[in-house]
Amino acid sequence: MTLFLDSFWRAVAYCLRPRVIALSFLPLVIMVALALGLGYFFWTPALDWVRGMLDASAWLAHLWAWLDGVGAGNLKTVAAPLIVIFTVTPLLVIVSLLLVAAMMTPALVGLVAERRFPDLERKRGGSLLLSIVWSLGSTLLAAIALVISIPLWLVPPLILILPPLIWGWLTYRVMAFDALADYASRDERR
Repeated sequence: MTLFLDSFWRAVAYCLRPRVIALSFLPLVIMVALALGLGYFFWTPALDWVRGMLDASAWLAHLWAWLDGVGAGNLKTVAAPLIVIFTVTPLLVIVSLLLVAAMMTPALVGLVAERRFPDLERKRGGSLLLSIVWSLGSTLLAAIALVISIPLWLVPPLILILPPLIWGWLTYRVMAFDALADYASRDERR
C-alpha cells in the first residue's frame, strides 16, 4: 500500500508541473478546434441526412404520428440533433484519447525517466510505425466493441458501464504500448 500511495503522490505532483499542464491543454485545444471546425462545416448536412433517414422510415412515421397524437410532436425536432450528438461523442472520445497518447505519453514517459530514472536504458522495443499500427488496431477493436454493445445500452445501468469500460480498455492498450515503446525490448513488452 505504501508503494501505491507513493506512486499516487508522485503522479499528483507531476500533474501540477507547468510542462504537464501545458501538455494537458494541447490535445484539448486541438479537439475543441477540430470539433468546432467539423461542426461548423458538417452539422447541417449531418442533420439533414439524419432527418431524411428518420422521415424515410415507415415504422418511424407511425411513431411520429403517435407522438403527435399524444401531444409530443416536438420530440421529432429533437431526435435528429440527439442522434448526431450521440453518434459523434464516442468518436470524439476516441480521437481525444489517440491525441493524448500521441502528444502526452511520450513526453510524460520522458519526463519521468529523466527525473526519476536517469540511468534507465532505452532499449527501443517499439517504433513510431508500430505504435500507430497498434493504436489504430486497438481503436478498431474498441469501435467494433462499442457497436456490438449498443443493444446492451438499452439496459439502463449498462449504458453507464460498457462505454467507459471499452474506453478504459482502449486507454490501457494504447498508453501501455507507448509507455513501454522506448524503454522495453520487444521481448519485455510481450
